Amino acid sequence: MNRQALTWCREVANQKPKRVLGMSPEAAYVMEKPHLKTLPRVLPAVYEVLERVVDLYGYVSVDTNRYSVPECLVGRAASVHKHPAEIVSTKERPARKFPSIQEKGLSIRPFLSACSM
Repeated sequence: MNRQALTWCREVANQKPKRVLGMSPEAAYVMEKPHLKTLPRVLPAVYEVLERVVDLYGYVSVDTNRYSVPECLVGRAASVHKHPAEIVSTKERPARKFPSIQEKGLSIRPFLSACSM
C-alpha cells in the first residue's frame, strides 16, 4: 500500500502544476535543490533563553515559580534556560539545574549557594 502511494505521489501528484507554486512540485524542487542545506547529524537542545533580574532574596522567577541563584547576583541580570523538563541557571559554574515544576507559585531552593564569582 505504501509503495502504491509513493508511486502515485511521484508519477501523478508531483507532476501536476499547482496554482500556488505556479509550477509542479517536482520542478520547484529541482530549482530549490542547489540552495538546500543538509541538516546537522545531532539535533540541538530545545530551550528558551530567559533574561531575569535576581530579586532581593536570591531568586529568579520563571512561570510564576521562583528558582534560587547565588545571592551575590542580587540585582544583576541572570540568564536562565527553560528546557521542557528542567530550568538551568547559566550564570553559575557549573550551571545549576532544577526540575521544571508544573505547579505555579512555588519557590525552589534545594540548598544554599555560595558565590564563587
